[in-house]
Amino acid sequence: MHKLIALTNGEEGHKLKEWFFDPQIEKMITKTLCNLGKTNLLGQTISDAVGSVTVSSTVAYGLWESGEKTVAKQIVNKFLQHQITSGEDEGAFPGFGSKSHASTWATINALRVSLLTDPSLILDNRIELCISWLTKVQKKKGGWGVVRETPTRPFYTAHGLLAMLQAYESVREAKKLDLNNLQVATLKTLERMIKKSIKKAKKYLLSQRLGSLPIWSQNLKMSDACIASTLMSLLALAKYGNLFKPVLRKEDVEKVYFDQLKPIISTFKEYKAGSAWPEIRETVPAFVVYFHPPASLYVILELGIDPWDDLCFEMLLWLKNNYIKEGPFCGWKGTPTNSPNKILLWATGYGLISLARLREVLRDIDRDKMLDQIFRPSSIEEINSERYKKRIEKCEERVDKIKRTRNILLIALVVLAAILTVTNLDFLLTGWSWIASKWSYATPLFAILSAVAAVLAILRYLRTRKR
Repeated sequence: MHKLIALTNGEEGHKLKEWFFDPQIEKMITKTLCNLGKTNLLGQTISDAVGSVTVSSTVAYGLWESGEKTVAKQIVNKFLQHQITSGEDEGAFPGFGSKSHASTWATINALRVSLLTDPSLILDNRIELCISWLTKVQKKKGGWGVVRETPTRPFYTAHGLLAMLQAYESVREAKKLDLNNLQVATLKTLERMIKKSIKKAKKYLLSQRLGSLPIWSQNLKMSDACIASTLMSLLALAKYGNLFKPVLRKEDVEKVYFDQLKPIISTFKEYKAGSAWPEIRETVPAFVVYFHPPASLYVILELGIDPWDDLCFEMLLWLKNNYIKEGPFCGWKGTPTNSPNKILLWATGYGLISLARLREVLRDIDRDKMLDQIFRPSSIEEINSERYKKRIEKCEERVDKIKRTRNILLIALVVLAAILTVTNLDFLLTGWSWIASKWSYATPLFAILSAVAAVLAILRYLRTRKR
């Protein structure tokens, strides 16, 4: 928390506004992806001649989350046209370019984003073939690799589980539609296939944990934990728990983040003040650090980590400090070894997702609550003591005023009841037989009851105001 205080109120002059990304820059980034997405498949960089289904699906995901629904669907329609339509890989998607071999990674991304933008595509034969292919290449133990032939990895399996969960949600939505008999039968077959795949993937991830805590390695041969694999596996199992029986405890997720992942990431000096490269491939004791702020911030937010956490703050600062312009285009750059001075399109897509998630999380947070979470108590006393003192005094005055009003009304109620009772005492003692035959004589009684009811209603309102 001390780093966060220094960033928000230190010599560098960072203020609360640092949390919010420049809307003009965000518009330029969104415009860049929209313009590029209207042509061919997107590659790793703007200048790449060979398109990628994986990159295109990530860009579509980012545009969808940022509100560009129409363009996102156009990109989805483009990469669906590159699906393999014959042979043993029918239903899969190629890794790079339309003539490349089938890629499990590309197919997983294509499935998830297609159904995210349009759940009704679950009734499309292309999506049915896609799901069928993924279940066919899923290993017996439940995992996926980057392609059919490679060994399984938790990272790709977590993404595969997320795609199948998206498919399962789409099936449930499609069941609400007016379907013919063939469509109903197709959905039943798909649902059985999807649920079986989900169960296998969930079992695989749980079986590959390195210990009692939910931490995963990069692959089965490694004993060191992998940050990217752990984050994605946590997210996939958390999403699984939203639809089925939960398999993670919130306290375990927080323990992994605060006690395991965050200390390792924070040890890298270059991450201070958001000046880091977006990707680090290093090995430290017991950990493989593979970390990319644009692709990691949205995962951390979806796991329920407080957005005022100082690591989240530094990741957002990275987004603020490291966007670049390339001609008329704007986006986030690559790594020292991967186009450091060029826009990396998949990173740009994930960056938009992270900004959308941040806005969503902060939408209902009160400004005073924000300040209370940013500054430690001593800082609140130093910076806002007078303001908070005045607020407390105002609240105390309101409570005292409500108490005085309540007491006055109680006294008035007692006096009014006494006056009405004394005034009509003789009548009340001798006139009950008259009341039974002539309702007009009940007026004094109704007057008393009406007065009591009115005062009780006012008292109830004042109790609510006091709370």
